[in-house]
Amino acid sequence: MANAAGNRNRLSYAVESVWGTDPAGNYNILRKLGDAGITLDRTQLRTAEWNDRRAVTGFRLGNKNVGVNVPFELSYATYDDLIASAFFSDWVTAPAANSSLTVTVIASSTRTMGATGIGTGIAVGDWVKIAGFASPLTANNGFYKVSARTDDLLTFASATNLVAGTSAGATVSSQGMGYILPGTTRKSLAFCESQLDIAAYTQALGAIADSMSLSVQPDAIITGSFGFLAKTFTGPQGTTFGGTEVAANSNEVMQSNDTYTKLWLDNAAAPTCAVTAFDFALANGGNRVMPAFCDSPNVITADDAVFTGNMTMLQEDYSMLTKYLAETTMALTSRILDLNGTQGYAIEFPKIKLTSHAPQRGKSNTPITMAWSALEYSSTFNACKIWRLV
Repeated sequence: MANAAGNRNRLSYAVESVWGTDPAGNYNILRKLGDAGITLDRTQLRTAEWNDRRAVTGFRLGNKNVGVNVPFELSYATYDDLIASAFFSDWVTAPAANSSLTVTVIASSTRTMGATGIGTGIAVGDWVKIAGFASPLTANNGFYKVSARTDDLLTFASATNLVAGTSAGATVSSQGMGYILPGTTRKSLAFCESQLDIAAYTQALGAIADSMSLSVQPDAIITGSFGFLAKTFTGPQGTTFGGTEVAANSNEVMQSNDTYTKLWLDNAAAPTCAVTAFDFALANGGNRVMPAFCDSPNVITADDAVFTGNMTMLQEDYSMLTKYLAETTMALTSRILDLNGTQGYAIEFPKIKLTSHAPQRGKSNTPITMAWSALEYSSTFNACKIWRLV
């Protein structure tokens, strides 16, 4: 008789249009890692009765608390629907590119590019993609954050590699990137867990992401996790749920020491090498509201979108201690790209405050580990913004 093996377990999901209702279409297979899957827990309701024999008189099982755990290794576009659920928001699509540009000004010292129409539709603070430069100017292709703009001139906050020159013909394009901000609209998913070797299938409906985390450590693959609260549990049964299961993408996982993965503090022109580890977590403070006469919630509430994190730095001066003592806010930006620098994400926390400053005193080195918490930047820009760079 067959027994269940972890490498024959599959987790897939579909985006719901109505909370808690099976979308009945195709499910997207997730790339499996660790104990990813549906969780089910029930409270024990013990009777208050007793007898004269000191014997347990009985108990009942209470409401079904359904969840989904999704640990992951970061790869481009694999988890965008899950990020949307965690952010309570939709991704904003990238605008059309400004194409067929002849770039007539490239100044590496001032981090500027100029061409008629190069800044059309692009705003200060946007991440943009510049493409189309040929040798010997190919180093100018890439993703940059805009610090100043006119319709005909872009200045970049994050460009130290620009090569001075003029493009050979109208070959260059500039394009603003798509992004997501924390919002207020719940995005629910349906999950199907398949144990293929014993034909056992379960389903969680109405799953809303309650937490998300990401960790960038030295010489390591970038990892993270999602935690979902779900409405209902269906199964087990001997056949799969939903329609056809669509294979996961094969985009390369990202690691901390890829050439194009960088981190900036306070929007500096150059990335810092002083940060040796970086992580953040989002907690939505979700809660299942359970009514009487029902074993599933009639709503899953959410509190504020709270972003916290940690970073470990080499101690080069006392500037961080000064910021901690003075409660000075600062910006934190991380750009994470794949091996070839062609796709990835920029993660921005424009206003963070340090909440601890702890030196790790060692004989040969004394790094500092600092906890931080993100604050709302403006009424239209919540504490975090993630850009899709592609």
